[in-house]
Amino acid sequence: MMFKKVFAAAASALAIAAFAGNAMARDTLRVGTEPTFAPFEFLDTKTQEFSGFDIDLIKAVADNRCRVNPPLREEADRQACIDGLCDGTIDVIASGISITEERQKKVDFTSPYYQSGLSYLVRKADAEKIKTFADLKGKTLAVQIGTTGAAYAKNVEGARVSAFNTTSEAFMD
Repeated sequence: MMFKKVFAAAASALAIAAFAGNAMARDTLRVGTEPTFAPFEFLDTKTQEFSGFDIDLIKAVADNRCRVNPPLREEADRQACIDGLCDGTIDVIASGISITEERQKKVDFTSPYYQSGLSYLVRKADAEKIKTFADLKGKTLAVQIGTTGAAYAKNVEGARVSAFNTTSEAFMD
């Protein structure tokens, strides 16, 4: 497989969604994550604990700001994290989430700390045929539900889009 990272004209920023409601008043900070975005968040198979940059960051915030130990809770996808934040079942999201206008209407974000872009993965045999985003026209695309990549794929002319809960499932497809 060949991984092609292509920065779109409007690259998205990744952020942790800001604290919701009266989270600071509780003894426990309820943290949601979608741990399939290494090195930012992933399940460490040796320790069976969530790990990565975003996880370390939220633990540092909890230890230094609100003095609570955040138990991390896995969500099905980033949209489930946003839904949990909005309905009050979680207090904060520690997961790579692209900031979009639609998401900003629902949640508060920290300042961006990482600039990202859209990327795609193609079979090595197809590397010469698919060199740019324009070459995705009419192709079958596998995407992760709730991502900016999934939103982009909906607008690719003639594309057949298959949506999956995780990037791993999309890659396997």
